[in-house]
Amino acid sequence: MKKSICLLFLLLFAAPVLSADAPVFFGDKVVVTAQKRPVLLSRTFENVTVITSREIEASGSLTVADALKRSSAVYVKSNGGLGGVSTVKLRSAYSEQVLVLQDGVRLNSALLGMTDVNDIPASDIDRIEIVAEPISSIYGSDAMGGAINIITKKAEKKPVSVAIAGGSFGELDSRISFSGKMGKAQGYLSLGYLKTDGYRVNSDYKEQDLLADLNIADVVNIKYTTKKSDRGNPGVPRSDTDPTSASSPNDRQSDLTSTVNITFDPVKKGPFMPRFILTQSDADERVHYEDWFVSGLFYDDRYYSRITQAELLSVIKAGQHSSVTAGMEMKRNYGESALAGVHAIDNAAAYFTADIGEDLPASLGVSARYDSNSSFGQTFNPKLSVMADLGEGTVVRTTIGQAFRAPTINELYWNDPSFFTFGNPNLKPETSRAVNIGIEKDMKGLNAKLNFYSTKTEDMIRWAQTGLFSWSTVNIDRAKIEGWQLDLEKELIPGAFVFGSYVNELDVNEQTANVLTYSPRQRLNLDFTAKGKELYYSANYRYVSSVFTDTLNTSTLAPYQVVDIGIMKKLGIAEISLNVNNVFNTTYFEAVGTSPVDWQQRGYPMPGRTVRVGVKI
Repeated sequence: MKKSICLLFLLLFAAPVLSADAPVFFGDKVVVTAQKRPVLLSRTFENVTVITSREIEASGSLTVADALKRSSAVYVKSNGGLGGVSTVKLRSAYSEQVLVLQDGVRLNSALLGMTDVNDIPASDIDRIEIVAEPISSIYGSDAMGGAINIITKKAEKKPVSVAIAGGSFGELDSRISFSGKMGKAQGYLSLGYLKTDGYRVNSDYKEQDLLADLNIADVVNIKYTTKKSDRGNPGVPRSDTDPTSASSPNDRQSDLTSTVNITFDPVKKGPFMPRFILTQSDADERVHYEDWFVSGLFYDDRYYSRITQAELLSVIKAGQHSSVTAGMEMKRNYGESALAGVHAIDNAAAYFTADIGEDLPASLGVSARYDSNSSFGQTFNPKLSVMADLGEGTVVRTTIGQAFRAPTINELYWNDPSFFTFGNPNLKPETSRAVNIGIEKDMKGLNAKLNFYSTKTEDMIRWAQTGLFSWSTVNIDRAKIEGWQLDLEKELIPGAFVFGSYVNELDVNEQTANVLTYSPRQRLNLDFTAKGKELYYSANYRYVSSVFTDTLNTSTLAPYQVVDIGIMKKLGIAEISLNVNNVFNTTYFEAVGTSPVDWQQRGYPMPGRTVRVGVKI
């Protein structure tokens, strides 16, 4: 079977290949994540949301976690403010089931499977594309709940750009960027520094980052990012009456991460060559923490993750109204830690996605991917999509498909006899089947999108008691997620827009009939933006209903409402900004933890009202 698949894709690569340059189309965004090629947002089969750099700047977002909270499809679970670990759920799919990319480079940890989106600075992002549907048929593992692609900036018109901002709790955010061109080469270099003293004991954070992008004749592109950070890990408060205290006042953590994407795209030099992509992400995490049982006894642990991937990709014009994207991929997940040891998991895959009738009123999408994994064997995941323009501003989209998540290195090989917890090398992948039906209607300037979705997941990996005094990872749970999402957008007057997004979903563990943890029943986002000749206003209101924090559904976090506002004004060559986040100083929590002081469970307090002032030249 492997030989026949390889032969099929070699034949596909011999066909004429289209350029992957993004087309220009006034009034419609171009996205690249849903089909691994540029597609108009209005022509995507999946439910795709785009957060632009302008929206990120207007919101005063410091990290990707801040920016993602403005999307109702995403639920962000944060252990506090800047420096606190933040993970994401897409339509209640857990963070390990959501693929996070940066410029197409996989960021999900090989050890844990999740990504800390609070450790990615927002100031150098061009846009964020959110695909809120399973797309394992193209991306394989980790995309069982969808994908989030963080696309960073490239060369700009201005040769030098400088931005600096400061705010509450000693916050300082600065960046300087350089753009240049020499012959057929174009380059971009950006340096950033971000720090805060923190709003709690031991919650300080410092980070330096670098982004470099080199494009040579639109044939070779090299993008490299690196980031170094140091932070305190305060844990939950010591008591309910002192929310700024730290139950772990001496714990520290330092991270060194990097990504590289090398793309060779000879399409413009010859019609018979595929695109070659080589990517790698590295995450080196070092923690210094106190023993919970012996005061004054500290440990130092290191967790290292590396994901290396090589890919051949071709976009083929199949007739006048159809395109096929086909690819072959080799990936290695490598991880090191004291309790999981040193392990590597290899994965080989072949995939294709066909868009039949891509510029016609009705189109059909077919995609499928075959994976061969060194830890669990083979899996095949197909997907079928239909889009129909019914006229009078009405468009219907339907997708149905299978997806999976591979076990992580920790889940397979964890070995901690002191706490009687052990991994399971015989784990199967988690699998799911999902259906999405979307209706879009333009009603005299009011754009409405309504999506109904249902996902059933089997063989979910959970820790369970497997002996008298032992716990291990097992494929034990089944879950069902059903919900709907309504998006409304209206231009009130020229330049002034109001946008609303509401999600209502029920997520149940079918084994126990209990609601899944950290799965709010309702989420609501309301945005207002107004752009004048020299002014830009923004306001955001978000509501998140209560969530259960334990599998027995006995503990909850209260619902909360937060309001953020911002204003930007052009003054000559400079742009001045003012942001006030959590305007009404709301007390709220997004996650809970256990205190080593009294063994009580408490919430990680989120920051109160913060003020930020910045200037960009």
